[in-house]
Amino acid sequence: MRLKTLFWILFALVFGLLTALGFLFAKSNLKLFFLIEGITLLAIILFILFYNLLLKPIRTINNGMDLLKTAGFFIPSPSGWARRNRLFNRNLQ
Repeated sequence: MRLKTLFWILFALVFGLLTALGFLFAKSNLKLFFLIEGITLLAIILFILFYNLLLKPIRTINNGMDLLKTAGFFIPSPSGWARRNRLFNRNLQ
């Protein structure tokens, strides 16, 4: 599975369980309900930070690797460099 898919599955499990637990205590213990909902909001903030700090850089790295595979990084060299490169390669042989 891809990392992004695992992230969303974990997200759904955590918030499904926290929400269900919160509604379980909604009528019996109001303080515990608000505590669980506060933890849920804190977990949402942490998941957003986790997504931005981990998954977005991984996507950027993957995009760069795709560019390398397709050779989409071609930069034309200045005119004198091509001749120097040929001379250097000839000297190496």
